[in-house]
This record gives sequence, structure tokens and C-alpha cells, in this order.
Amino acid sequence: MSELILWKDREMNRLRKDMDRLFKSCWSDAGLSIFFEKTSDNIAIDTVVTRDSFIVEAMLKDMVPEDLEVIVTNEKLTIKGSRKNHAAKKKESSWFEERCVNAFVRTIQLPFRIEISEVKAVMRGNLLKITLPRWKPEKIYLIAIEK
Repeated sequence: MSELILWKDREMNRLRKDMDRLFKSCWSDAGLSIFFEKTSDNIAIDTVVTRDSFIVEAMLKDMVPEDLEVIVTNEKLTIKGSRKNHAAKKKESSWFEERCVNAFVRTIQLPFRIEISEVKAVMRGNLLKITLPRWKPEKIYLIAIEK
């Protein structure tokens, strides 16, 4: 009779974590890390690549532009924010006060080189739209050599 060895949950979880780490490191080198990053439940991000630009739209509920920070480098876009909630309730014989700060940081690998000086970020309602124009190389001129 053959002997069967049962897999323990701990071994399967370790194997799954190792595989997740392997795929995340491989794809992040290719610039596709945005597809494998875990996001906060209250931050929905859509990305669109067009011929002329890379567009990022983030749904940020109950946020104001003063609580947000957008940082752009040649390779990455980072969106930082903090949401501060304050609730106070007074009853006849008691006082209830609660303060909560939810902070997030989201970094996205850019698919191509961009014109950093032309990046635009616009907040309309709960939607933050960041437009990152594609970098245009300088024109090359061929100079004729006289004899």
C-alpha cells in the first residue's frame, strides 16, 4: 500500500506566498506591477494608455485636494493622501469623541517616458484625473557638409 502524506495548511500558505512574491518581483521589473499590487478597498484606480499620454483616474471618496500629494519622476507616479475623520456626540450624561486618520500611498510604474513639466492633475468631485503626456524626442536635423 502506498503511503500518502497530507499537506498541511501552513505548507500550502508558504508555497502560495513564495509564488506571489516570485510573480510580483518578475512583473514589477517589466513595468507591470500595477496589475499585481494590492490596493485599499476605498481607492479605485483606472489607467489608460493613449497614443499621446498615460491617464490615471483615482476614485477618492471624501477627499479634498489639500489632503493629496502627487509626485512624478521619470519612472513612477505616486499618489499620497490622508483622510481625517472626526466625530463627536454628546448625550445627556456622556460625551463620545472619535478621531480617525486613514492614510494611503499608491505608486504606479509608468509605461513610458513622460514630459514631467506638462503633467496635469485635476480633481472633480471624488475623481482625481492625472494626465501624463508622452515625452517627445527633439527633432533631428541632418547638416550638409560643404566641400
